[in-house]
Amino acid sequence: MTEQCNAIVGGEYIMNGIQAEQILNLIEDKSAYNRETIRREVAIYLESKMATVVDSLASTGEAVIPTSYGELILTKADLDLVAA
Repeated sequence: MTEQCNAIVGGEYIMNGIQAEQILNLIEDKSAYNRETIRREVAIYLESKMATVVDSLASTGEAVIPTSYGELILTKADLDLVAA
């Protein structure tokens, strides 16, 4: 039987190692899901708006891509990193 080692010390909640590991795993799972979601949204946007993105990059050096998590700003420097 695993004993709970939780306490409130100095007004702060202290958790045991198992609980901390579970929270870290949840954060990792959510991060992976969020990355997949953003990738999918960017791919869909680029399929339909590639000309607009290219024009914006050429004229201003950046393009704004909307996602459900906010705007992603793609810059010429980003493209240089990909090309390297």
